[in-house]
Amino acid sequence: RLHILSDFESERKQREHLIKQLEAEQKLRQSLQKAVSTKEELRLKAEEEIERLNQDIQEMMDEIDRLKTFEPPEKMDENRVAVKLFLEEDIRFLELDPDVSYEELIIAVGKVFIETYVIKFEDEDKHHITLKTSEDLKIAVRQYEKNESQYLKLILEKAGAKKTTMFGFKKKKRIGDEDNEQKKSGGSMFSMFR
Repeated sequence: RLHILSDFESERKQREHLIKQLEAEQKLRQSLQKAVSTKEELRLKAEEEIERLNQDIQEMMDEIDRLKTFEPPEKMDENRVAVKLFLEEDIRFLELDPDVSYEELIIAVGKVFIETYVIKFEDEDKHHITLKTSEDLKIAVRQYEKNESQYLKLILEKAGAKKTTMFGFKKKKRIGDEDNEQKKSGGSMFSMFR
């Protein structure tokens, strides 16, 4: 009789062990299913994001191609301001809304020239006036509209560029200027110690 009880007890323990093992496998299966569904959701979201980014990139490339033609855009909207951007020898066209903010101008110009720059407006007297705020930009747009100019002329200067003025400020150095200055002053620093 003890032998039968022992077998029964052993069988009961085996059954409990199998039940626990089955429960563990079910939990593992559920967590794997959750992981797979989460991974699928993430994959779908990633594909959607990639598609959206591809569309944005294509739009930017189309805009870059349009701007590289150096031709003014066709007049679609009479209320838009046609802008010529001048950065050294490079000239680009751009169209803006008359009520554009300074920040929006910076973003629009940044899509054309990927550099740090100072934006200046050329007024009717050919003076270059630095634009730093939306109010400065509004004044420039008003003058453009008042003069009925074909384009609003904006001059871009690379940030950090220095020019000589009547008051003795330093001039922006060009690559060849450093060599000329050294020759004028007697060469390099080593010649000072001779």
